[in-house]
Amino acid sequence: MEDHLGIIIGFIGAVCGASVLGLSYLGAYLLGRSRGRREVELEERVDEQSEARSIDHDRVLMVESAVSAMAQAIERLTDVQRVALLERMRAGNEMRAPTARTPQHNTPA
Repeated sequence: MEDHLGIIIGFIGAVCGASVLGLSYLGAYLLGRSRGRREVELEERVDEQSEARSIDHDRVLMVESAVSAMAQAIERLTDVQRVALLERMRAGNEMRAPTARTPQHNTPA
């Protein structure tokens, strides 16, 4: 019976050692797999953020170009208004000049 007990104890030790070794490999595999997934998700987030930043940068450039175009249009408009005002003043002076030459009559009121 003692021989059978030694064999059983040895068998239990071997099975326990093999199961510990197998479970440690399984745990290492699962940890590596989950870490790999986390790294892939992190890279995807970083890529999404960089794309969002590039989209935001593109939007800023579009707004800048729109504001620049508006500023140029307003500048052209002010130039046109200035020229129109000068022409109106010149036309007004030319019309007033002949009437100014006519003698004025001071009548008592």
